[in-house]
Amino acid sequence: MMPVNGVFFSYRVESDFPEFNSRASASLGLAQRTVRLWTGLPSSTHRSSRRHSRLLSIITSADLTGLYGQFRPPANGFRAKYSSKIPLPGIGTRAALWHTVRCNCPVPMDAKAALTTVDIVTPDGVCDASLAVPEGTGKFPAVLFLMDAFGVRPVINEWITRIAARGYVVLAPNLLYRSARSPLFTDLASQMTAENRPKLFGSLMPMMKLLTPENVLKDAEAYLDFIQGRPDVAPGPVAMSGYCMGTRFALRAASAFPERVAAVAGFHGGNLGTDEPDSVHLVVGSLKAEVYLAYADHDESANADQQKRLNEALNEAGVAHISEVYLDAPHGYTMADTPAYREEAAERHFVKLIELLDRKLK
Repeated sequence: MMPVNGVFFSYRVESDFPEFNSRASASLGLAQRTVRLWTGLPSSTHRSSRRHSRLLSIITSADLTGLYGQFRPPANGFRAKYSSKIPLPGIGTRAALWHTVRCNCPVPMDAKAALTTVDIVTPDGVCDASLAVPEGTGKFPAVLFLMDAFGVRPVINEWITRIAARGYVVLAPNLLYRSARSPLFTDLASQMTAENRPKLFGSLMPMMKLLTPENVLKDAEAYLDFIQGRPDVAPGPVAMSGYCMGTRFALRAASAFPERVAAVAGFHGGNLGTDEPDSVHLVVGSLKAEVYLAYADHDESANADQQKRLNEALNEAGVAHISEVYLDAPHGYTMADTPAYREEAAERHFVKLIELLDRKLK
């Protein structure tokens, strides 16, 4: 699923070379208004630094306008055909490829979401948060989007806006508000270099240590009261989607307030089944939410033993859950402003999340 001007649609890419089709994908750049067509080649015929993929072509918004009159696809989807020439080992030094993109729009073409910043009063102070609300009238189900350690920032706002455009009120609180308001970092990319990472995490650890189990429960109640008290939020339980440390927050909060949370999703979560006496796997017995967990591949903070502990605790409690590992997706794979970002895994996360939300909240 990919966005265009707040619209989400499914896509399929084809070429005149059948062996490409099972590996093909497309992405639409929000800022550049471009379509990028990618195809994966077997490693024996093509090698690249990431995913054995090659960028086949970039079609600008001007090209798109010429193809079907406007940038956004028509309500019944569109089909466009393009050609490009690139060198492909084993096929020809400059092989002409035709690409067909078919897009089907499962939501109204005018689906949009408004993004604002709000303050939430908690027992320990004021938490700043991003809030995304679907355009239109009525009441919508609510989602708490629980950030990773790097704070509420543009990439978080992009995700919550995408979710909101699907018909949800989405709140992304700054879980580390006790230390600083957002943004926690002004130039995250430069601070995540190998040289600067130790300093970055050295500054993060004191902030994260303030997020004790007791503080999580105080904060969670404040966030739930805020979102469920809004006039545009439908009555009933909410969903929580956590990322990295946010997964731990989501599981603990949903266990403490089982009647108020119908679904929990966790992506590249870590330290969910440790030997510590306050490990979150020890409290999930009270969960009533359905749980979906998508671990990162080769994640030292979520090794097989930890996954097993949490799965066994969920099974023992009779909690409906799915636990998966996204292959070739490192810790942090959903966040486009980090080196760990993997587009395929990030989009898979979005599809799985929306499926869960639609199933449990609508």
